[in-house]
Amino acid sequence: MRRSRGFTLIELMVVVAIVGILAAMGMVVYRMAQRNANLGSATFELAMKLSGLKAQAISDQKDYLLVLVDGTDPAACGALARATCTRYFILRDPNASWTLAAFSAASSATNAEYVDEVAMPAGVRLDPSATGAPPAPFAAIPLFDADLTATVSSKRRFAFRFARDGSVSAEGASGKPGYAFALTTETDSPAADRRGMVVAFPAGIVRTFALN
Repeated sequence: MRRSRGFTLIELMVVVAIVGILAAMGMVVYRMAQRNANLGSATFELAMKLSGLKAQAISDQKDYLLVLVDGTDPAACGALARATCTRYFILRDPNASWTLAAFSAASSATNAEYVDEVAMPAGVRLDPSATGAPPAPFAAIPLFDADLTATVSSKRRFAFRFARDGSVSAEGASGKPGYAFALTTETDSPAADRRGMVVAFPAGIVRTFALN
């Protein structure tokens, strides 16, 4: 009569190791998918904010600014580390002394009335390495136009002004047809989901587009 044979210790260790490797791979894929989903929702929310500020400026008869500042360490972004996140600030009625280069996230109410601050999800940052172009009819608008992008402590920032007369422009230069920028989660990952956004001047039309 043949005796039944169980698993050896080595076989069990191999199985456990394989399960551990598969679980780790699955966790990486899940976390990347979650971050990309967070990026998508954050981009949509930002587009809605931009679209609504034009009407708000006309209604209040006061200029509004939306200032987006790249995070100092987006990977460490969290409820207890908001200062490291990529953030955007909404300001109202800025005075003549307000400038993009002098804007400080730590004292955002200087020379303007503070309205709101929104921290984007962990890992989200501006993506200056993104290539491509916005969709027609905005394809001629460059990503991160140098005339409209300020760099402070090696971090990029830009701002949109929503005027009380309904016009929209970017701080830093006049006569531009619009401004386009890109956001990403993990720039060095080929699986990263990149999102582009363009704001056309002076109409203030906002469009999002994929940059994979």
